[in-house]
Amino acid sequence: MGSFFTRAYAMLAICMGFLFYKYTLQLFPGVMTAHLMSLYHLNGAALGNLAASFFYGYVIMQWFAGPLVDRYGVELPSLAALTVAVTGIIIFVNTTSLHYAQFARILMGGGAAFATITYLRCSALWFDRSSAGFTGGLLTVGVMCG
Repeated sequence: MGSFFTRAYAMLAICMGFLFYKYTLQLFPGVMTAHLMSLYHLNGAALGNLAASFFYGYVIMQWFAGPLVDRYGVELPSLAALTVAVTGIIIFVNTTSLHYAQFARILMGGGAAFATITYLRCSALWFDRSSAGFTGGLLTVGVMCG
């Protein structure tokens, strides 16, 4: 029984790390605005569009994240989503083209769309309903304070 709870909490910790990674991907253009504006010769509106490209992929993949996690479980869709998000990061840091940078942000958003779904699915699978508040609290503490 003890190893089950250890595995369950370990998986929740991994899911919290995925959520923290999602928020990092979502917000990192905000800390490098001057560099991005000079690299791509952007004004404020164009920079906002580059940052918002993350949400284009995120919104689209939200439609598919839940059904894919329900059908294939947590592990395979999460691994694929992390691979897509990391591919987006690699493209983003290695390009000087605005179009590739926007494409990379879309990939990051598409991959990050699975983060909350996988956390909630792990909570629902491995913990009973009486601990839903506790696991939700872990989500908040782990991500927002991390």
